Amino acid sequence: MYVTDKDNHRVITVAPSDEGGAVPADASIAFGGRGAGPENTKLYNPSAVLATSDAVFLSEYDNHRVLRIDASGTEVVAGGTGSGSAVTQLSSPRGIDLDGTTLYIAESNNHRISAWDTTKGRWLDGAVSALDATFVGVVVAGVSASGGPELSQLKHPRAVQEDAGVLYISDTHNHRVLAWPLGASEGVIVAGRGTAGGELDYLRHPAGLLVHGTTVTVADTSNRRVVRWAAGATAGVLVAGFNGYGNDYGTQLN
Repeated sequence: MYVTDKDNHRVITVAPSDEGGAVPADASIAFGGRGAGPENTKLYNPSAVLATSDAVFLSEYDNHRVLRIDASGTEVVAGGTGSGSAVTQLSSPRGIDLDGTTLYIAESNNHRISAWDTTKGRWLDGAVSALDATFVGVVVAGVSASGGPELSQLKHPRAVQEDAGVLYISDTHNHRVLAWPLGASEGVIVAGRGTAGGELDYLRHPAGLLVHGTTVTVADTSNRRVVRWAAGATAGVLVAGFNGYGNDYGTQLN
């Protein structure tokens, strides 16, 4: 299992325990761990990690790029040209998802989801070089650098997952999850009500999400809980985090 250790600027691997949920004793550094920076041996606040059968993809919040790492080396597959809203740039990327060779990126500070062709990446050799006009992203949800509450807008999205031609997006500062069909100009709310609240028909700063079948499971961060929303439901069902803020192993999340 890969874990982003954001403020230590590294990604670690942990072997999941089969001992009734016990915390594994050993972990190892997979990538980074040499301080923050743009060099090919360093990371800068990694936000998300996605592993395939032959590579690992990492989003770097403060390097404004996504890396692909495999046995051949490290390449930039999105951004890497500084923070900005141009089609060649990312701004504070967080969650990522991969569908074939298309990489979807939740750009928190650009208030958008962009799609990048991972076959257009460039090998990282201390800096990005030889970029051409094909190394660009396409905005597929939200309005670039314009956050807002309309269904055509996003506000600091933190996660995205593609499923059957639909992007599911944690629209974090709008306190909702949207289903946004590819090619559409706006999304539909499938979890939350668009304002913050603590009842089960509300979310408060949703972050990670998992789409499975017709349900969406959401890390409802500021409510310190995980909730599951069925298709068409008007409220979620609590699946983890039962007694508010705290560190009780059996009943609380923090």
